[in-house]
Amino acid sequence: MAKYRQIHVSYWQDGFILTLPAEEKYFYLYLMTNSKTTQCGIYELPLKVIEMETGLSPDRIFELIHKFIGYKKIKYNEETREIFLLNWTKHNNMKSPKIISCCVKELETVKHIPFIEEFGQLCKRYGYPIDTLSILRQTGLAEYGEKEEQEQEQEEKQQQEKVPVVVVFPNIYNFYESEGFGLLSSSIRDDLDDLVNDYGERWVCEAMKVSVRRGKRNLSFVNGILKNWRSDGVDEPWTEKEKPSPKFSEEERLKMERERPNERPIINL
Repeated sequence: MAKYRQIHVSYWQDGFILTLPAEEKYFYLYLMTNSKTTQCGIYELPLKVIEMETGLSPDRIFELIHKFIGYKKIKYNEETREIFLLNWTKHNNMKSPKIISCCVKELETVKHIPFIEEFGQLCKRYGYPIDTLSILRQTGLAEYGEKEEQEQEQEEKQQQEKVPVVVVFPNIYNFYESEGFGLLSSSIRDDLDDLVNDYGERWVCEAMKVSVRRGKRNLSFVNGILKNWRSDGVDEPWTEKEKPSPKFSEEERLKMERERPNERPIINL
């Protein structure tokens, strides 16, 4: 069966890609399209193969790999020589039975176990029905799988012992589009992911709600709200009552307009 990788045309306009030197742009493209890539985004790629296929020196290859590790775009295990493309699951749908079956077979060959564990976490995040715990058991790593299951059960037990709190908030990606922030590009997804990693999904969602109420539908404003909450030491911003906007009489409003003659009137579209 033919094996190929699809790259969206927006790759070259992606905010992150635009900041890279030419060599790094092509190296990242190589990591996503070389002959060793897999459907799950985790694959073994010896440095010698990279050298032969790209013509880069071993020292330069090592530098580039560590640069993209620093960019948080890949992970690399020197012992097993495996690369993990961290954004692969986000940009490649893995819900069809055929793709799931393919991913399961590929994961069974992955040698660096933490990569399988992190892949499973990403699948949960994006709603892909791939059971990595079963994969760990099938590959003879039952002890590791049982340890993970015990830790998960212990965590669930601790959560049940706490006072139950019902938390309902929308999916960040869906909320971004449904509330009129704009189209969800790959760079916007990365920005949202960075905010979620820094503040947590609940905080980001609540900050987006505030920005909608104030008519400021952009991530810069959302980021400003989050920074203010953190600097003010707010523990649970969703429990804070938002201060109402000051109300002015018609006479006060006209007076303020006269004092600001050079300002253009605000037009609500």
